[in-house]
Parts: sequence; C-alpha cells; structure tokens
Amino acid sequence: MSSTASLDGSYEDSLVNEKSDLVSTQQYKDQSLQWIDKYASDMVENSNYTEPKHVVKAFVELGLDRQSRILDILAGSGVVAELLRPCGYTNIDAVDASKDMLALSNKKQLYKKFYVSLLGGQHKAPVQDETYDAIIASGTFAPGHLNSDAFGDLIRIAKPGAIITWSMRSDYGPSSPKFVNFDAEVEDLVKNGVWRHHVPRRTIESYLLGSDGYIYTMKKI
Repeated sequence: MSSTASLDGSYEDSLVNEKSDLVSTQQYKDQSLQWIDKYASDMVENSNYTEPKHVVKAFVELGLDRQSRILDILAGSGVVAELLRPCGYTNIDAVDASKDMLALSNKKQLYKKFYVSLLGGQHKAPVQDETYDAIIASGTFAPGHLNSDAFGDLIRIAKPGAIITWSMRSDYGPSSPKFVNFDAEVEDLVKNGVWRHHVPRRTIESYLLGSDGYIYTMKKI
C-alpha cells in the first residue's frame, strides 16, 4: 500500500511539525481528513475495503484532545489505528478476540496495550471501569460479531463524558433478529440518561458492498 511509508513516520512527522509552527486547529484537522481520504483510496485500489475511513473521519471531525485515551473495539489488524495515528491520535489500545490479529497489529506498533477478549453477552472486557476518553469501532456491530448487548460493557469502561462512536451497515435489521431492535435499544439508553447523541446519526451512502451505512456518535452522561 503506497501510504504505508507515511505511517512509519514521514507523514505523521510532517503533521506534527506543521502544528508546532502554529498551524491552526482547523488546518490540522483538514490535513488529517485529506490524508484519511488518500489512505482509503490506496486501500480501495488494493482491497476494495474502505469501511474504516468513515468512522475515523467522523471521529477526527469531533476535534477531541490528541492525548485522549482511545480503545479500538475488535481492532483486528489495526486499520482504524493506521488511520488515526497520522491525525495525531496515538494513545490507542486495542481489544479483539483473536490473538493472531492482535499479533499482526503489534508488529506495526499501532497500540499501547492489547486485550484479548470476547465482548457482549456474558463476556466482560478485562478493563477497569471509566478508563477511556473515547471508544471507536468500525464494522464491529454486525451479525456474528457484536450487537446491542455489548453496549453495557462499553459504557462501563468509558469515562463520564466519553465519546463512543461506531460505523455499521444500515440493512442489518431486516436480515438479523439480533438487530431488529438495535435503534430502539440505542434510544432506550438515551431515555434512561445513560448516554446521548453527541451528533445526530449520520447516513453514509454506498458504505460497503453497495449498502448504505450509519455512523453513531454517542456521549456517556
């Protein structure tokens, strides 16, 4: 992938240097978003897989502190972190059920800490309560992966005021019983004062394989 070299330092260093020269926060954000698009273009040329760029762009647009402690959910080989790091977000941990996938991302030195764990249902992440400033997930809410029964644990490990954001396909409701009431369960937690919509749910056209997608950005109360 042509952007790999920049992930090893050249692009990330250039952003940091420009920021130290009093580049505005908005300029820095704009540069980050442009880089995400470039990286995703390279990805699509190689694998037709650009799903993570949508949630990472939405995350960067929030303008959170670059020192925020972030957890990447079902991080896999680390694509989300590969997109976040050149944007200045390097304080990232990862959780995934696959040791092999985490070993692959570890070779890239993308994360500070790794957790090997299943999530949702009866499973509880091996993370202390109120640890993270932000939690991010790309495509993890899907049949055979996570569903709304993981919300409670994600909220548990998020600090008060933390952002919890994820992207997913919009068409799972009709095709999977576990997703029929997904939005209702998101809203139940809003009504109960557990979290709120930090920004309205966003629809992404042609998100993945011809299907539209959603980006949810919640804030723990």
